[in-house]
Amino acid sequence: MTRGRQKKQRQAERDAGNIALLTALLMVAILGSIAFASDVGVAYLARGRLISALDAGALAGLSQAFVSSQAAVTLAQQYVGQNGAQATSIAFDPTALTMTLSGRQVVPLYFARILGFDTTDVAATVQATPAP
Repeated sequence: MTRGRQKKQRQAERDAGNIALLTALLMVAILGSIAFASDVGVAYLARGRLISALDAGALAGLSQAFVSSQAAVTLAQQYVGQNGAQATSIAFDPTALTMTLSGRQVVPLYFARILGFDTTDVAATVQATPAP
């Protein structure tokens, strides 16, 4: 082997070690980003389901608005529960024919547990009024 060729071979061996180290460090950052994105996605999905459940309850409650206020609140609570959520507050305004529901849900996290975050809270408020 010539001297030039040996020098190039040694340089390639040193570069291979640097590339392995750089790849390992970047993989940690990439996997962390993927984990963060999946946990945020789970939280947004849970919030969307909570909003859907609260919407169903508000619409169901308004269907009983002309019967009585208590019937509207009771039916709204039932529909929210049947859709897998729990309303933290239900307010019905008979003069404005407006029903407002709020809810909060604890969502388990998966990858954030590595950093010490086991759960997160999602909250939503919806308001329904009959169309004119």
